[in-house]
Amino acid sequence: MRYFFMVILVILLAACRSEPDPIPSGFDLNKTAIAQETNLAVTQQAIASSTPNIVRATATPIIDHPDFVGSVYPNGDWSGAALTDLEGSRRTLSDYAGQLIVLQTIAADCAVCQEQTQTIVEAVQNRAAFDDAGDIIITLLSVDATDTPAELEEYAAPYTTDPAITWITGQASQGLTQSLSGTFGQGAINPSAGMVIFIAPDGTAYLSSQAGLLAADQVEAMITYLRSPFSESAPTEEAGAGG
Repeated sequence: MRYFFMVILVILLAACRSEPDPIPSGFDLNKTAIAQETNLAVTQQAIASSTPNIVRATATPIIDHPDFVGSVYPNGDWSGAALTDLEGSRRTLSDYAGQLIVLQTIAADCAVCQEQTQTIVEAVQNRAAFDDAGDIIITLLSVDATDTPAELEEYAAPYTTDPAITWITGQASQGLTQSLSGTFGQGAINPSAGMVIFIAPDGTAYLSSQAGLLAADQVEAMITYLRSPFSESAPTEEAGAGG
């Protein structure tokens, strides 16, 4: 019996003498902090992945063009594609950046084209009567590959006598024809459509909202508007956007 009590006493003494948990070393503390940071990062990543992205829309001001202004196109490949003038020199529309270009696509034997050319001349002459029209360039651009320089010169002769008006008459290259068609539609390479493209000094192109041939006062309204400083700092509309 005494032996039994001695064993119990030894066990109790051993239990009382058990050492406390060791104090973690600096290394152990560092590992614990890293583990906690890792767990926090994983948690934050999980929250972010489960939260839908929020896109905040920003308002971009668009110029409110008058009703007579139709589609608007930013400067594109068409401005750098070549045309050949009556002297055989190769030019591009971008050569005349900073000036207002009134571009009409024509064919030498197109009677409708001649009617539209006449109204363009009247409009520019009206502007020249009020102020200097030297920054306006009328461009008669043949999109008919069969037209010869002599035929185009004959077409332009009745209209190019006014020294107050600057003219370019020429033949569009295949690349320019394709670029005009791709940007402005088939009407740009269909001379009988009488399409007139107004290219502002900054290279932005405008079409009138008026379908068909333009009257002289409609051409003049476009010229007057595009010569005004309406877009010095405001962004232009996207390609094909109506006014």
